[in-house]
Amino acid sequence: VVVYTKRGCPLCEGIVAHLEELQPHVGFLLEKRYIEENADWATLYRYEVPVLAGFTPDGREIEIPRPSPRASGVFLMRWLRKHYFEKLAESLGSTGADLFSPQVILAAAAP
Repeated sequence: VVVYTKRGCPLCEGIVAHLEELQPHVGFLLEKRYIEENADWATLYRYEVPVLAGFTPDGREIEIPRPSPRASGVFLMRWLRKHYFEKLAESLGSTGADLFSPQVILAAAAP
């Protein structure tokens, strides 16, 4: 999962923190891309950060709609499943049903 962000953006920092909390439970890679470091990203996302995206194995970018800034835990995990992981599974020829087991969801919801 890629987060297009910029320094000093409270919404960006919040979504990154929530994604970092999920990482140990789900096992996805998280990359922060600072739009100030790339002119194309700055032009595309200047007024949109944070922007979430993921990639298929062949390198195609899948934009992930931005969840509520208050989204965390189970809600954020379900959001990622619906808007990214299921699309990724489809691109790999899977149903996506095995992406999150009940144990993973409960572990992510634990305080």
